[in-house]
Amino acid sequence: MAKADVSEKLKPMALPPLEARPLVSVLMANYSYGRYIGEALDSVLRQTYSNFEVIVCNDGSTDNSPDVVERYCGQDSRIRLMTKENGGVASALNAAYAASRGEIICLLDADDVFLPEKVEQVVGAFKKRGRSGVCIHRLIRINQDGLTFSYPRPMFLNEGWVGPQALRGGAFVGDFPQASGLSFRRPITDLLFPMPPCLRRNQDGYLAATAQFFTEILPVQGALAKLRIHGENKQSTAVFTAAAIGRTLEYIRVSLSLQKEFLAIRCGRDVAERLRLEDGAHYWRLLMALHILTGGRSQKVRGIPLHTVIEHLYPCRLELLARMLMVFPARVSRRALECWCGPSKATAVIARAARSVLRV
Repeated sequence: MAKADVSEKLKPMALPPLEARPLVSVLMANYSYGRYIGEALDSVLRQTYSNFEVIVCNDGSTDNSPDVVERYCGQDSRIRLMTKENGGVASALNAAYAASRGEIICLLDADDVFLPEKVEQVVGAFKKRGRSGVCIHRLIRINQDGLTFSYPRPMFLNEGWVGPQALRGGAFVGDFPQASGLSFRRPITDLLFPMPPCLRRNQDGYLAATAQFFTEILPVQGALAKLRIHGENKQSTAVFTAAAIGRTLEYIRVSLSLQKEFLAIRCGRDVAERLRLEDGAHYWRLLMALHILTGGRSQKVRGIPLHTVIEHLYPCRLELLARMLMVFPARVSRRALECWCGPSKATAVIARAARSVLRV
């Protein structure tokens, strides 16, 4: 297919103007987060922007979290609680979205926290740039006790229309924040919801990666929420393991397959077939990390020759870094990788400085 045909089929949606004070729907999926959900709800109630609704879908919790939310519902009519049998985050968010009415949709994990100006800044950003249907920002990483242990992430935020680049890059142009750093205009979420219920993890990544094929990305500089890392959630990176990398690779494979199916319906099979897992730089980086974490003894990674994996690393500085790590003893290389990706404050400072220099 000619390039002109791609640009004709893959282009940003036209979005209607927002109202003067648009209603914002904050969607929360809760499964047994009674320890944290009160703080999450408090953070929404403290917003400097007041025209919002909070819809919490209780996904078959086994703790006291529904009772906690019920108390908040009694105190503020803007908070609503839905209850369903356990079916996973995707099904819970689907139910919450179906009950929402807002022109702007904000996601908030039940263990995370919005900063007070989050909603106001998101609304202002969307009103200032009406072409954008996805708003992103950095997240401050905190531990289970609310203490900051890392610099805000992601370091580099995408901006503007990146659909063609994402199509060429295996759906990855750069990092997206987790759920609490994502906000959408309703015409975009009307496309994306309901999400496939087979998505059992990283539903936020699926939403953001799929949305980039239909709208411009609008970054807000600065951190507007706190991402809580603890042993009970799937975002925990306290232990950087080969098993975790393997799960992420499987998620990427499933997610990309679903995105291709979605693109085929919306844009045509010829566009969808251009989206390939092997074109994603993130895919090759994860394979390299998996090789290092498993001891670096084999000359293949999941059946792929090691030299092929290294040659696909981008930018070239990252390829050079990988080749250097291969010279070191396996234990040293693993420690270097854990330092690069680990959650401690000291390693985060080192990694941030190194990434700033290497731009990777």
